[in-house]
Amino acid sequence: MTTTLPQKWKLVVYASYLLLLLWWALLLLLSPLMLLYGLALLGWVWTVWAKRGKDLLVVLSDYPRASERGSRIMALVESRANFLNWSERQSWSGRSLAAQIFGFYRFFFGPDPSRIPDAMPIVIVFPRWRGPKTFSFEGFRTDDDAVIQRLQLELARSRD
Repeated sequence: MTTTLPQKWKLVVYASYLLLLLWWALLLLLSPLMLLYGLALLGWVWTVWAKRGKDLLVVLSDYPRASERGSRIMALVESRANFLNWSERQSWSGRSLAAQIFGFYRFFFGPDPSRIPDAMPIVIVFPRWRGPKTFSFEGFRTDDDAVIQRLQLELARSRD
């Protein structure tokens, strides 16, 4: 015995397929634009920030655990970094290069948005002619010393 869907449910199924198809078409259309935007941001960092000797973006926070971690990495990054404070994100200028970069890389490569406060500080290294590398602490399970050691190695490599 076969059952057929009522007319109303057939329309729902067809509408779902249509929405899925439109979603994929939109994704295919926007992907090259997002890639170009990311490359433009990267080029901007390599030209504007490099002139000032900056090749890092550090996002700090006022949370106690994040402040403790931030003080541990400050000596490594202080002279080479542009800083953002996550706790003051409401006052970030949308036109700020640092805010745009963090928004782009957080969306594609950053920690889960609900876990950002636990992942602070977040360091994005922009080595010349290579893709950026993101370092974050990802909550309480991460070995802080291992993250700092990996960051030190990348900082030394990116200066060469």
